[in-house]
Amino acid sequence: MGRIARKLKIGVRGSLDVEIEQTSVLPGETITGTVRLNVDKPIVAQGLSVVFTGRERLRWDELNDEPGYPHDEKYELHDEKIILINPLTTGNETLALEPGSLEYSFAFDLPESLPESFTYRSNRIKGMDRVRIAVEYDVTAILLVEGFLKADLECVVPIEVQSISSPSIPHGDTVTAFKKDETRLLGFIKQSTCDVNLSVKSNVLDARSMVVANVDIAHSSKQDVKSLLLSLVEDIEVDRKCFKHNRSGSRVVCCRLFDRKTLEGMITDPASDYTLHLPITPNGIYEFEPLLPSMRSHFIISLKYRVVLKCKFPMGRSVEVDAPVTVFGTV
Repeated sequence: MGRIARKLKIGVRGSLDVEIEQTSVLPGETITGTVRLNVDKPIVAQGLSVVFTGRERLRWDELNDEPGYPHDEKYELHDEKIILINPLTTGNETLALEPGSLEYSFAFDLPESLPESFTYRSNRIKGMDRVRIAVEYDVTAILLVEGFLKADLECVVPIEVQSISSPSIPHGDTVTAFKKDETRLLGFIKQSTCDVNLSVKSNVLDARSMVVANVDIAHSSKQDVKSLLLSLVEDIEVDRKCFKHNRSGSRVVCCRLFDRKTLEGMITDPASDYTLHLPITPNGIYEFEPLLPSMRSHFIISLKYRVVLKCKFPMGRSVEVDAPVTVFGTV
């Protein structure tokens, strides 16, 4: 009943605040803080506790079912409680608190194995709408209040767990992909060929990177190129745990179109036909925020990236070639 009263904002007889010395921490560090309880009217309490919790959550809707059926899956990463007021130590089930102010200090020693905080959002992943996957942590203080329509007091403070060390971004290697395409008259008479070679300067990226791609197109087809579209594509596969089938999806993080006029005006490298540049930040998905690194988690089977080149030719013909890349977190 205390939770219902709190939601209805009736029967509130005081306030509860939590002050954390540092809300951004590393695994293995200690969270220290103070719980402040202000009692405005006499309270009969069942206990006061502070809890540090961590969880990974997967939320999505199914918009095929109007107005949309929500799903919420949780995986517990950590749960630790410190009891600040325990009536049982006095031999009673409740404890009377008179008007006034009380302060209690607490400290949580974090395991070194805690995964870092992150949030992934997508409008749609094959049958899943408004998808949100996140690793979240918080410190919650709660005073359980006895009595009909007496509101429990609660205060929640979000905590960010950072990577235990900023990994140094390794030196990337050039990655090359090749695609050969043939046009056949009546389906069997070979009419022309198109060879496209994509060479990405580095297969390792971060939020500040520039995708640099050298493109070679067979001489028989080079004069027919109408445009080149260079994109960075994100691929994700999600394990919904309680369902039989995994879900996967792809979306374009950023792209740049090079039309025929632009290509003709480019100063080309003697070693390749075209050298294309694609800045990663800002972009249409994460805007000015860093990209999520290539990763996996409890619900994310894989989060990967690839550079995709689409060559467009007359008569609606196009050739697409892609090369995998790895995105690292910002140092």
